[in-house]
Parts: sequence; structure tokens; C-alpha cells
Amino acid sequence: MTEHHVTDVVFCPAVKAVQEPLGTCAIMEQMSETCGFQTSITLDFAGFPGQVALFYLGAASAARQPYIQHRGGPAGFISVTGSKTFRFPDYK
Repeated sequence: MTEHHVTDVVFCPAVKAVQEPLGTCAIMEQMSETCGFQTSITLDFAGFPGQVALFYLGAASAARQPYIQHRGGPAGFISVTGSKTFRFPDYK
């Protein structure tokens, strides 16, 4: 089984080739091991989405290729609906 690291998702191979000598990937790995990454919406964060007028929605394919989309609207167009969910309109 192939070992995967957080940096495999954050940095594509071309970026890793440039970042590795600078230590960026190692810093990310250390952060993920010591701090972890939140997987749910915390109470401290829950009010923030309602204050913003734009955000970027990111996803990855099964082949781990990123896809980023811009979403925008009036402040408050995003709302938190659960510990792992947001709601926002899809403006055409």
C-alpha cells in the first residue's frame, strides 16, 4: 500500500519538487502530526461564514486532482447548518 501524506493533497508533484528543498512540505507534515486538521466546524468558526461575501470551494477527484470554484454573494449568503455542512445559494 502506498503511503500518503497531507502534502500529497496540498502540493502537486511539480510544486513539491520546488518546495521540498525549501522545507515547506516538511513543515506541513509536522503541523499535521502535531496540530492535526479540523474536520468539523467549531463554535469559534461557526459565525464567520455569515460575515463573508465570497469563498472558494475546493474538492479533489478520485485521482486527487484539485478543483476550485469561486462562490460569492451578499454578506451572509453562507450559513452553517451543521458540524460539517454549509448552505449557500447557487447564483447563475
